[in-house]
Amino acid sequence: SHKVAAQLKTLMFTDFAVPALCHRLSSGSAEMRSHACRLLGEMAFRHPDTCRAITSHVHHELVMSKLLRMMDSDERCDAGLVLNNCAAFCEQSCKRMVECPGLVEKFKAMATCNTSLALTAHQQLAASIAIGVFNCLSRSPALAQVLVEARVVEEALAP
Repeated sequence: SHKVAAQLKTLMFTDFAVPALCHRLSSGSAEMRSHACRLLGEMAFRHPDTCRAITSHVHHELVMSKLLRMMDSDERCDAGLVLNNCAAFCEQSCKRMVECPGLVEKFKAMATCNTSLALTAHQQLAASIAIGVFNCLSRSPALAQVLVEARVVEEALAP
């Protein structure tokens, strides 16, 4: 591998691929949006620079608003996994996520399980993703306090 391959990969991801894929989150078919989310999630996995690019102030409102809209649809798991990976591998992304209006509430809705009803596999996956995001966010004492104030345990996690 070339001695600057990692730097070139970071540049390619953060400066070119992330903006292009973010554009795809609101255009094309549901299949196209799903593939764009899945690729963003894969790019974010163990790659903090990509996580920062996805949640950066340059792209923040654009990406977060698109992902939030997707979380109201059958695409919630794809969108949630992107944010889960950003939260898991980049503390700066966690901070930006909790600053995004409505994001904690969307994850609370995904995590809430009505125990009187049988959940579909999709609902179980959505709940699992949301719980994973809360786990990542709770690692920081300041962000854990945000979750306490949002009553995540009482309203989304407690049966």
